[in-house]
Amino acid sequence: MSLTTKSNWRSWVFVLFACASLTAFASDNTHGFLQGTVTSPDGGELPGVVVNVENQKTGLNRSMPTNDRGSYRFPALPVGTYTVTATMTGFQTAKRTDIYIGIGDKTTLNLVLKPGDVSEVITVTAEESVVDTSSTTFGLNVRTAELVERVPVVRDQTAVALLAPGATEGDESFETEDLHGGQKLASIGGSSVAENAYLVNGLNTTNFRNGLGGSTVPFEFLEELQVKTGGYQAEFGRSTGGVINTVTKSGTNDLHYGLTFFWEPEALGSQSPDTYQRTNSAEDRDVTDLNLYVSGPIVKDKAFFYLLYNPRRTESQDTRVDQDRTYESDDAFWGAKFDWHVTPEHAIEVTVFSDEQDREQTNFDFARGVGRGDFAGNATHSRGGDNIIAKYTGTISPTFFVSAQYGINKFDRTSSSPLDLNPRITDRRTGTNLNLGSWVNRTVVEADDEREAMRLDFDWYVGNHSIRAGFDYETNTSFNNENYSGDIWWRYELAGEGNDFGVPAGTEIVRERVFRNGGSFEVETTALYVQDSWQINPNMTLNLGLRNETFNNMNAEGSTFIKVSNQLAPRLGFIYDPKGDSSSKIYVNYGRYYLPIASNTNIRMSGAEFFTEDYYVLNGINGDDSPIKGDLVQSSVFGDGTVPDTSEILDTSVEPMYQDEFVLGYETKVSENWAVGIRGVHRTLGEAIEDIAVDAALNRYVEENFGISDFAGGFDYYILTNPGTDLTFSTDVDGDGVFEEITLSGSELGYPKAERDYYAVEFTFQRAWTDNWMVQGSYTWSHSYGNYEGWVRSDNGQDDAGITTNFDQPGLLDGGGGNLPNDRRHNFKVFGAYGFDNGLSLGANLSVRSGRPRNAFGVHPTDEFAALYGQESFYVDGVLQPRGSLGTTSTVTRFDTSAQYPFSIGNGQINLRVDIFNVFDFDTVTQVNETAEEDNGSPDPNFGLPEYYQTPRSVRFSAQLRF
Repeated sequence: MSLTTKSNWRSWVFVLFACASLTAFASDNTHGFLQGTVTSPDGGELPGVVVNVENQKTGLNRSMPTNDRGSYRFPALPVGTYTVTATMTGFQTAKRTDIYIGIGDKTTLNLVLKPGDVSEVITVTAEESVVDTSSTTFGLNVRTAELVERVPVVRDQTAVALLAPGATEGDESFETEDLHGGQKLASIGGSSVAENAYLVNGLNTTNFRNGLGGSTVPFEFLEELQVKTGGYQAEFGRSTGGVINTVTKSGTNDLHYGLTFFWEPEALGSQSPDTYQRTNSAEDRDVTDLNLYVSGPIVKDKAFFYLLYNPRRTESQDTRVDQDRTYESDDAFWGAKFDWHVTPEHAIEVTVFSDEQDREQTNFDFARGVGRGDFAGNATHSRGGDNIIAKYTGTISPTFFVSAQYGINKFDRTSSSPLDLNPRITDRRTGTNLNLGSWVNRTVVEADDEREAMRLDFDWYVGNHSIRAGFDYETNTSFNNENYSGDIWWRYELAGEGNDFGVPAGTEIVRERVFRNGGSFEVETTALYVQDSWQINPNMTLNLGLRNETFNNMNAEGSTFIKVSNQLAPRLGFIYDPKGDSSSKIYVNYGRYYLPIASNTNIRMSGAEFFTEDYYVLNGINGDDSPIKGDLVQSSVFGDGTVPDTSEILDTSVEPMYQDEFVLGYETKVSENWAVGIRGVHRTLGEAIEDIAVDAALNRYVEENFGISDFAGGFDYYILTNPGTDLTFSTDVDGDGVFEEITLSGSELGYPKAERDYYAVEFTFQRAWTDNWMVQGSYTWSHSYGNYEGWVRSDNGQDDAGITTNFDQPGLLDGGGGNLPNDRRHNFKVFGAYGFDNGLSLGANLSVRSGRPRNAFGVHPTDEFAALYGQESFYVDGVLQPRGSLGTTSTVTRFDTSAQYPFSIGNGQINLRVDIFNVFDFDTVTQVNETAEEDNGSPDPNFGLPEYYQTPRSVRFSAQLRF
């Protein structure tokens, strides 16, 4: 840490303490909160009642008296099940057991003391359905030992997130085995799949390179998972989608150990139909997963441990038209959690885990109707890494609390092969992309990411105010060395009608690209927040929050590339409890959310990138599939291998990317076990940060002011800016070595403003587990539209966060407004379970969602620079086909079911289970080929054909042994 950074740290801490002197308590992202009132039978408030809470498994014990209004509050309670006791001289003792305290939300428990001297014990064995009347946050809270054990769910965080209203599955094109390890992703609230935040025990584990996913943790290591789909408070940021917040398991006073074995046999699954690109009928997938755990006390009532070792083996196959790829991995996840209750008021916890794994890829030649051929190469994809989280939580006084956390999150992104010296060669002359030559990796990558994070939070409650204030700081470092396999990519194609190469249509052409980039890139992010939950009276609560963020992205030389400060994000909410008994609430909320700049932007725009593109006439192909090059017909230089001056690539007036959210909702208990709700949500994008090409406008400016014609070649000047606004940058126009400052207006540039709007109405219902059954679900009507999906682009599967092709040329935005890729107009979800008296239980999970909008992409007929991008515009055969105007794919229906039966053996318990996913093996098309024309302007014969189907049927067996 530099001296400057240290100085900034001290300044922030000083400001934080100043804010803390004005603040009080709210629940945090790893603990729970218990509150309530104690009254006499006639409703009179009882001050001075001693309320005691005791964790039933760890013995943690805390006490406090009720205030002058008979209220009590217990913040910063570790997640778990508690016994609550209220005592006062002259009254019977009231005792409630089995009160579960979860993460984030506040649990309300109101107690009644009867006059007398006889102790009264009231045992509660069922989970109460209550409404949190202090919060406007919405989404889904899941206790893994409850819901996941009862309902059939694929065992990953995204699968649980998809149970939440407002969440929909992202495109399969982002789930490639070699790039992202097959991790599924969710679009939440209309945002792109790259705009969610992932937290584990308070540590941000989000992929800060491009936002796609985060560190993976098996369910056997998780205690609770919270999906925040909106309305979240000022403590949470760096997300314009949702927050997936998890807390890991901890040890208790009892020694527990056991194992769980999962097996997904390929023989009982099925395959999707074949597509023009993939031979799905030849694919298979076999998964075995063993979890061994032990937990217990180190010192009873004081110190505890939880250890998990998870050896896992996955074999999968990805078969194309001409190539059969297999992926194997057999690395183990391991994790450990240590808790030390130094005193009932002070606790230290340490979490360590590793999701590091190597995925071995093996390629074979393949031909449909013939099968697998010769070995073609292999590669290793290293993913994941080691993580450590250390946290202190302390009660300084009955009204003042503090927590401090430090963590490191690592993730390897290296892909290598023995064939990495061989050039990448592809052939598009027949309309289908075929791989030639001897190579495996499209790009050879030696890369890793490391996040160092620290945060400090203060909590203090006074009177009717519950306010939380805090500070967090992250240093995110991306190391990246990347190049095409063999440093070069040859692609064979045919010249189209009216081509710019000056050759007859149908002439064979070879496109030659050379690309390499490297360096170490750092991003510093800082946030200061304060959140006040003010209970104005028993019926009304006002939430006032403010978050201030700074993002500082640096180039390969360690100098600031782009820094955006003072991003003020207000969070304002009002909750009305009509009856004053926490049985219902009406709430409104407004929030602003900022998204940082992905380190991918640093790497691509501020590194020493060398990137050229040349087109030659193809005079033949050698025996090793390399080209015999003829005349050079076109040449472009996108990067010359030097670190660019920041003023050349950055708009000096750029504003941060943010989104505003408006919510109006109502929730109520309709009976002791049933709760329902309805809410309306509107999200609107305020600004986006993207790179735009300014060459066309710059040429007009330079010719008018300097008399120089054709100064820029169409792809020479990409500026990071807010599309649709004026911009200012610098370049050396006259070649005298001095940069001239140039300002181009939004109208001169010709780009529209980036727009994304999301409207939704969500209906929710829930019946808590009682009388051996439960059910929960939602129906969401939503509409997501605009001209900008977000950080990544589903249209072409581009994961270049922040620098997609979306705004690369003005013509690419013609017709670009419409229904966005994540628009799913109707989304219905219901899941539940039923238990029989003999121990057998059944679970079910049904989802029905609308299809994806369909587009047609072709070559732009009038914008010469946009036309050189090939099939990236909304024109086909010269006719505009606006975004989403071709309707949608079909409605996707999925039904999963499960059955399990537990029985005892000695001192242990065995649970046998089977889950069947997509029971009826529906094979609805989820994505089609949206390319209507080839790069040369000729029709694409595969336009409209299926590319992906919904996940086919699979079966998972599991056996669990617990002691």
